[in-house]
Amino acid sequence: MKKMLLISHDFPPLHSVESVRSFKFAKYLLDFGLKSDVICGGQQEQSCVYGLDIHRIFSPDNILLRAFELFTGLDSKLLWTLSAIRTGKRLSSKQNYDMILSRSTPISSHLVAYKLKRSNNIPWVADFSDPWTQNIYKKYPFRSIKKIDEYLEKKVVYAADRIVFTSQRTKDLFLSKYVDMPESKVRVIPNFYDKTDFQDIKKSHNSDKCTFVHAGSFYKIRSPEPFFNALDLLRSEIDISNIHVKLVGNMKGFEYLVEKYDIGNIIEMTGVVSREEANMYLSSADVLLLIDAPSDTPSVFLPTKLVDYIFMEKPILAITPAGTSADVVKATNTGTVVSPLDISEIKNRIKEYYELYQESNLTISPNLNEISRYTAQQCAKDMYEIIEELTQ
Repeated sequence: MKKMLLISHDFPPLHSVESVRSFKFAKYLLDFGLKSDVICGGQQEQSCVYGLDIHRIFSPDNILLRAFELFTGLDSKLLWTLSAIRTGKRLSSKQNYDMILSRSTPISSHLVAYKLKRSNNIPWVADFSDPWTQNIYKKYPFRSIKKIDEYLEKKVVYAADRIVFTSQRTKDLFLSKYVDMPESKVRVIPNFYDKTDFQDIKKSHNSDKCTFVHAGSFYKIRSPEPFFNALDLLRSEIDISNIHVKLVGNMKGFEYLVEKYDIGNIIEMTGVVSREEANMYLSSADVLLLIDAPSDTPSVFLPTKLVDYIFMEKPILAITPAGTSADVVKATNTGTVVSPLDISEIKNRIKEYYELYQESNLTISPNLNEISRYTAQQCAKDMYEIIEELTQ
């Protein structure tokens, strides 16, 4: 059996997109005969889960470090890398690892892998959730600080044997910067869905109201306001009291919009909940709601929640600019796409779905072949094929 060193600061029981993806890769790569030792953040202890040897390295997390990241744009987990590198070197001295797989964010996971790659010279795959220095949400207060990140990024991407992104558009954006990078070195493995996460969910639904459910937090320019504005316009055409909207996730900083548009009677804000609870809310929806930030250029991001959505067999109202999310919804034939800037069209789509609900005709005809690309098993197979290229 081959053995891999997986470096992912986020790992269960920590709840995050990176945590889930890293764990699922480790779990399903076992089916291909690849066992993982894991270096992650958390309380300092060693444990074994699903046949994985997990080495948790204490990761400082306080208000000063968060402020450091907020005001510099640099990763607040940099201190964690020092202990993680020492642990990686100790493990590598005892184990003959066939390869390293690192996952960001935080980007520190790749910095640990970079150091271990230089020490051991074994194949390394760097798996990115989002662009690093090309991320539109990442702001640098000074050009000099961005240069630090660009320096680190260059070290990482040239040292890695393979680089993985979650969308073709992210790959294309990356290659537009690193024009001398062989395209064959950069691969795409999307975020994925694992049916075992949904198998114990019991559906509950209030059939008296047409229920829209949005899973995920709002932040910065990613706001629920376009949807709220459209609801406000719609009330002049129909009675919207039979529409119910559940917002599952962090609404901090956007609560005032509910009062601004006087829609408190139809909006339910659950706050942050567990992944299991979020999945229950999705299963009870009539329409699944995706709200992305407006963008002047096509969006490269593939939200994990959208991948969950396309497997739910429910229509999706995707309020998103041109880009990856729009591509996925259209290719899978799972819903409609509207620009966040087109409030009138958002209103029309809400009305259309509500009328279909009243007619008991809220159905879709999904492209199952396209959807199959996003299963955890298929994506683990895709990762294993990359690993096989490097370890044969």
